[in-house]
Amino acid sequence: MSEIQGVAHFTSIGVPVLSVHDSNIIDHMRIGELRAVMADASKSVVGISLPTALSLPDLPEYQDVSDQQLQDHIENRKGIRCRGYMDRLFMFQEQTGRDISPVARGDAEMDHWMGEQDRAK
Repeated sequence: MSEIQGVAHFTSIGVPVLSVHDSNIIDHMRIGELRAVMADASKSVVGISLPTALSLPDLPEYQDVSDQQLQDHIENRKGIRCRGYMDRLFMFQEQTGRDISPVARGDAEMDHWMGEQDRAK
């Protein structure tokens, strides 16, 4: 039941989330939100917030990941989206009227694209 509530939350705001067995796949910038939604959903079903497991690159799969480690990981991923990915993402958002990325086009140009200066390095 909590899985359904979690997916319903993101569906209602137009954010894609894919449930696979006992896991969810979502944009890395929304992982913190997913954890909070799942904690609320489990609390409504069983009366307590159940912990969620999270795997990050370079960490063992079942190692506990703190909120600070998660935030550091998200911040470190800035700049690795290629220009083509971001262009397609913004084109999709503009065509559908759905804002699925918390990154604005202007911010992407500054912080999230691998631009010409990055390619020169």
